[in-house]
Amino acid sequence: MVVWFRCSLCARAWRESISSRVARYENKLEKTPRDARGEVIQLCPSCELRGAEGRLETPSTNASDQRNRQASPAHFLSQDLLLMEEVCLRPDQDPSTIPLRSEQVLSWRCRYCGYQFQSSLRKRVACYEGCPQCHGKVCTPMNSLPIQRPDVVREVAKTISRTKLTKLTIFSEQEIPFVCRTCFSPYRMTPKARCMIPKGGVACPKCFLNYSQIASNEAGSESHPRRLTAKKRRELRDKAHRLCLSGRSKEKLEATRNEIEKRDRILIN
Repeated sequence: MVVWFRCSLCARAWRESISSRVARYENKLEKTPRDARGEVIQLCPSCELRGAEGRLETPSTNASDQRNRQASPAHFLSQDLLLMEEVCLRPDQDPSTIPLRSEQVLSWRCRYCGYQFQSSLRKRVACYEGCPQCHGKVCTPMNSLPIQRPDVVREVAKTISRTKLTKLTIFSEQEIPFVCRTCFSPYRMTPKARCMIPKGGVACPKCFLNYSQIASNEAGSESHPRRLTAKKRRELRDKAHRLCLSGRSKEKLEATRNEIEKRDRILIN
């Protein structure tokens, strides 16, 4: 079975089968010395190829273990290939002399989006602090919801002001109300979850339920089920649309449509 995993170091998601991940974890345990303390944490394939170390140290109350740990050599920035790929050092800064537990604030450039930010080395290592733009902590043209997904903004309910819309990102975890443009039914969802649905996809729970039921009935009625063609999918979508609009007065639908079109003109202007 292929499932989604999230890396504990770079917070990136990847798809992999469970058997493949278990095999990679067992292979990593065999290469780890038995006397090495701590729990081995499996990272994503990208971080492992860069040489990032995934090991969680367990606290020890033994005085001899604490003295040995203090006497052991500290890890430095130059030993972490993942951080070395993103750090922007000055000419007078030597990565081989900066420990990973340092509180020194350094400049970084995200390897995915190129965004430059400043953060301490300890926060990046101990707190797994990543790029503010990729995680939605700052709103920029690269992650702004009105710029990146204007089709999603068109479905946001009118109770959300235009000022608040300009501050939302495609990674926002705040739940906001939406209005379906097909059946005009309200529903709530986070912008991050809504943007994960591709353009043209069904996001409204009511439309999705009707479409799923109609598609399952059509597939069950056929003696030899096969993959639905594009024409068949359009017919099922139109049938689900008519089912969503059933039982609602024509005047109410027309009033809702006029209200949404008026709000569209305000957003465009």
